[in-house]
Amino acid sequence: MPPGGPAAPPKPTHPPKPSPPEKPPKPETPAYPPGKPPKPGTPAKPPKPAYPPHSAPPPGSPEYPPYPYPHYPPISPSVPGVPNTPLTPFPPPSVLTPPGGGGGGHDHTTIIAVCVSLGGAFFLAFLAVGLFCLAKKKKKPVMVPAAHPHGGEGGGPHGGGGAAHGGGHDYS
Repeated sequence: MPPGGPAAPPKPTHPPKPSPPEKPPKPETPAYPPGKPPKPGTPAKPPKPAYPPHSAPPPGSPEYPPYPYPHYPPISPSVPGVPNTPLTPFPPPSVLTPPGGGGGGHDHTTIIAVCVSLGGAFFLAFLAVGLFCLAKKKKKPVMVPAAHPHGGEGGGPHGGGGAAHGGGHDYS
């Protein structure tokens, strides 16, 4: 058997010995007077026990008929003073019925679906307005810097207008 496989219950080292059948106690004196006195020639019958007699099983056979063992780990020895309760893995499933239709006869699922739909519609409207405003803002005309006029004084790449040129400026 693999080490991680299901464990079989421990088997006893020796079979339990059947106890000898108990003999009913013999009354010494009758507690009540019998209805008829017993006849001297007949033997007295012993009283029948209230329970059926326990017959010993034949040697080599189990005490109870064999049945498949459940695959649960072995139960640890019980501690004195603690009641030994059987272990159940899960309680039996219980079917929960939904609460009755209250609130004016409307189904709560319908109300939730309508609210979610309206919320989704408002969200889409808000998103559309936001995108519209963003697109409108992006269409601003781009300001191009004005070009410098090419005429007048100081032509050339260095800009001009210095005293060496002797221009006709009046700085008064």
